[in-house]
Amino acid sequence: MINDKATIAGYVVNGWNNVHENNTAKSVGFMGNFKPHKKVGLITNLLWGKEVSGSDDARTLLDGILTFNLNEKVSFMANYDYVQDRGLSSFTGVSGPRLFWQGVAGYIKVKPVEQMGLSARYEWFGDHNGFATGAAQDLQSYTGTVTVPWSDLTFWGEFRRDTSDVASFTKWTQGVFGPVASSVKSQNTVTLGVTYAFTKMVK
Repeated sequence: MINDKATIAGYVVNGWNNVHENNTAKSVGFMGNFKPHKKVGLITNLLWGKEVSGSDDARTLLDGILTFNLNEKVSFMANYDYVQDRGLSSFTGVSGPRLFWQGVAGYIKVKPVEQMGLSARYEWFGDHNGFATGAAQDLQSYTGTVTVPWSDLTFWGEFRRDTSDVASFTKWTQGVFGPVASSVKSQNTVTLGVTYAFTKMVK
């Protein structure tokens, strides 16, 4: 910690988005947490490592999260990610083509009454080379969530709509001889859930 408005940290990890390490390299990261104003917060992350499978090339991630708390009932967040990577090469010792993907997200949270929370979230993900999702596409999602806390429980419901500029979602329909899969450009998801918070401290 530098002071009460700035904190920096570093870390080392085995891999990215995996449970088991896929090579012997480590990735290094740096994090900065800044609080220039009591209502404004900024978190920055840099992660770098040789995590391209079958290659000695490095992957780089830049991440930024900006929050603004208007008051106790209304808050905003914006997030941006940029990743630069390398594709597989056909020749040993030669770097593959340079690839990148990026995404933005934003939400607003509103607490109209003490026992209810409402939020709306928008996300965009640009996989320009199709390396991350398997298809060159622009993905968008729109999500609305309602939460109702009660004692140590929280009941919540969510509606989400995902869209793409290419048919990358799988839709199942009943055919004559059984289920038939087709590709579509959008999908809707409805989720109902309940979570329990363990509030007792274990010493």
